[in-house]
Amino acid sequence: MNEKLHLNLIEEIDAIAVRYFLHQIQNLESVDVEKLGKASKLPKKCSRTLKLSEEEQKIIKKAGKLTGHLVNYVILTERENQGVDYGCSQ
Repeated sequence: MNEKLHLNLIEEIDAIAVRYFLHQIQNLESVDVEKLGKASKLPKKCSRTLKLSEEEQKIIKKAGKLTGHLVNYVILTERENQGVDYGCSQ
């Protein structure tokens, strides 16, 4: 089965980076709801469509409708850790 996922992202990144961030969702122990809301409200700078592997399909199934928001949350969190300011730091 060749399922696809379309994501609107807060940053212009390639498909490999998108897959990296998608897999990081598995490692989330907790989610800062405030930061998740901020990530959801940031302007989307690009969109990517991925053909999903079986493992990625499992991630999507677990994350459900929040998948896109969680990917943006992981991007935001990682970039803030690198010192990038999206104008929504606490």
